[in-house]
Amino acid sequence: MKRFIIILVAMAAMISTPATAQKGNTKYYGEVFVSGSAAKTDIHLKLWDMIIDGTPMMYGVSVQTIQGAKFGEYFSAGIGTGVDLLFGATDDFSLMAALIPVYADFKFWIPTNGKVTPYLMAEAGGSFAIEPRSIHPLYGGGIGIKMTKRFAMSLNYIFDGHQFPNTEDDVNVDYRFKEHKVQLRFSWMF
Repeated sequence: MKRFIIILVAMAAMISTPATAQKGNTKYYGEVFVSGSAAKTDIHLKLWDMIIDGTPMMYGVSVQTIQGAKFGEYFSAGIGTGVDLLFGATDDFSLMAALIPVYADFKFWIPTNGKVTPYLMAEAGGSFAIEPRSIHPLYGGGIGIKMTKRFAMSLNYIFDGHQFPNTEDDVNVDYRFKEHKVQLRFSWMF
C-alpha cells in the first residue's frame, strides 16, 4: 500500500511540476479507452463450510481514462482510473467481479516517418474490489500503435491479484484471487 501511495504522489508531482528544460514541449495528454480481456485466474475461496478452488477463464470489459502530460515527442505519463467488469464460470461456480483500478501509466513513443506511431507502455498501481472490499497490486505493460491523430490500439498483459488471509476474528474466511490478463484496447487520445 505504501508503494502505491508513493507512486501516485510521485506521478502527481511530476505531472504538476513545470519542466523547465522542455517548457515549450510539455503538453496535456488524455486518453479514454474501452477494452476486452481474457484472463487465466486462480481462485481459492473459503467461507465457513464452503470451499471453492478453481482456475476459470475470466472475460472482462473495461472503460478507463488516463490524464497526464506528454513530455517532448517520446514520453508521456499520467494517472488512470475506470471500471473493470469480470465474468467467469466453472462447473462448480460462477463469478462476477467489479474492480476500480488506480494506476500510473507511462508511454514511450517510438518515432517514425510514417503515419503510424508505435509505443511501449507500462502501468503500476492498485485495484479496488467492490465485493469483497479489498485493494491489491496491479501492474503490466504492452505495445500499441497510434494509427491516426486520435485513435490507437494496443495489446497488453496485466497482473491483478489479492487475498484476504485468515484473521483471528474470521478464522473461517480465506480468499485468494490471482489474474493474468491479456487485454486488447481501443483508445481515443486527446
